[in-house]
Amino acid sequence: HLGRHLDIPIIQATADNFGESLQGDTFDVVASFWMTEYLTPREVQAFIAQALCCLRTSGIFITTFVANQQWGKFYQTGSWLRGIKKFTYGKQDIDNFFPNMPIKVIHLPGLWGGLLGYLVSLQSF
Repeated sequence: HLGRHLDIPIIQATADNFGESLQGDTFDVVASFWMTEYLTPREVQAFIAQALCCLRTSGIFITTFVANQQWGKFYQTGSWLRGIKKFTYGKQDIDNFFPNMPIKVIHLPGLWGGLLGYLVSLQSF
């Protein structure tokens, strides 16, 4: 529903196979915000692989991760209490998802400055 008034195509797919729906199209930017919290580590790896395959040379991939500490853990616990399973990740997890890649990681603060999550960007090469 978010894109229905925009002149952009909407593709329905899962995070680990959306590239197949694009029929070889590539993009300058692939961005996903606050989705990885719904993905297992294996699904995150597949999602990242799909996203990187869809990038043009010098394209930028941007995504977010809920932190496995401070406000991120509080957010996860609140979700679990409501019956919603969410995943949190630490800096080491993120480094493992992007092995030997020049990622930029920005800490995203929650209330009163505690850590809520991470914004990760990668420029393809």
